[in-house]
Amino acid sequence: MQEMTSRQRLLACLKRKPADRVPVSCYELCGYDRDAWYNREPSYRELMDAIREKSDCIFMSAPDYVEQTTQVIHHVYRDGTYLLDDIVWQSSAGPFTMQTKKSDGIHTVWYTQHYLKGEDDIDRFLQAELPVPQVSMEKFFKQQSELGEHGIMLLDFGDPLSDAADLMGMDNLLVFLYTEPERMERVLDKLFVRKMEIVKQVARYDIHDVMVRIYGAEYCTVPYLPPSMFPKLCTRYLTPMIDCFNRAGAITRIHSHGNIRANLDELVKTGAACIDPIEPLPDGDISLAEVKKGWGDKLILMGNIELKELENSPPARIRQLVYQAMQDAKSGGGFILMPTATPINVPLAAHTKQNFLTMLDAARKFGAY
Repeated sequence: MQEMTSRQRLLACLKRKPADRVPVSCYELCGYDRDAWYNREPSYRELMDAIREKSDCIFMSAPDYVEQTTQVIHHVYRDGTYLLDDIVWQSSAGPFTMQTKKSDGIHTVWYTQHYLKGEDDIDRFLQAELPVPQVSMEKFFKQQSELGEHGIMLLDFGDPLSDAADLMGMDNLLVFLYTEPERMERVLDKLFVRKMEIVKQVARYDIHDVMVRIYGAEYCTVPYLPPSMFPKLCTRYLTPMIDCFNRAGAITRIHSHGNIRANLDELVKTGAACIDPIEPLPDGDISLAEVKKGWGDKLILMGNIELKELENSPPARIRQLVYQAMQDAKSGGGFILMPTATPINVPLAAHTKQNFLTMLDAARKFGAY
């Protein structure tokens, strides 16, 4: 078969049509995002050049939201090697406070305080107005035009459970889901109403063949929550979100780390086309081969190469892991090889860089049809 462009290869895989090889994505390391920190960081330069040359870009983006800026006040200041942000949300039910923290050498943000710290905050939140922001897709479509045949675009959304975790923190979220289920149902319903208004705005645009990733289902996996809670906490909200995007011609994808075995049938019920990152045993609780056999005709499978392997294992093991993933999931298409996460440290470790390069070369070798 003639060599395809990355866009052609990805869409062929996602639509279960013949392709020249298995697509390989480097997840959040997007070679064509000019604003991304890793495309400006010298220690990542060689890797990003290889990613542009040898991988199939799924460009992670999001709508821009036009919020009422007077409602949220930020106070940003430095504490040693950390950048802190004290945030006040001036809601109709009174102020809520939150704090985030970012290290100079690690590109991620930690929540050190959350808006909802206890029952009183939850009850005030239930009384507060939640204005729906206006969606702007101008930047997204500019990125799509610049990407061209190098890949496909992706829109990123949290589900209500993820939004609740951001508001409360994981520990409070789990405690209240177990001890105050009716109160938490009201919280999730309130978040869902706002989320669906945003989803409907986005779905009015031309998002045909755009991938939509929805995260949050991983909060409702064992050992955090039992499978019996998944239909009420996830499926009931994911299904209408996904249906709206599907009707707009998007390609929907559910993101869930960890133990997914007991939730796979529910994930299929949502109507999603894809699932990631399918963590291998023992980090997950089901092998890629089992997922392919039981659900590979219902879901496009994405992922399976753990970041910890890329950061710590010898290159020979990375080649073997890529080979095995191809053996387990390549047959019949419907598989995109991808790391389960990407590095966030600066500078990039030389060993991690070498293993990413090894993964890219091995994916081309073992992924050919």
